[in-house]
Amino acid sequence: MRELPRAPVRLYAGTADRDVAFANTESCRRSLAANGVDAPVEEIAGADHVGSALAAYPRIVRWFRELATRS
Repeated sequence: MRELPRAPVRLYAGTADRDVAFANTESCRRSLAANGVDAPVEEIAGADHVGSALAAYPRIVRWFRELATRS
């Protein structure tokens, strides 16, 4: 029996990432969805690997803050 994550899941990906193909993120999202997990993708347009990480960090912090205020 598979267990679903007990925490919310969100994926972040840069559309110009040459180290990790954006298609990998979509594949991961589909796999999670097939197992009942809602994992939206935050697309970081035009960002490469490092650029997408740097752009994602503030978004992740905001999301965590939003989640913390709901608890």
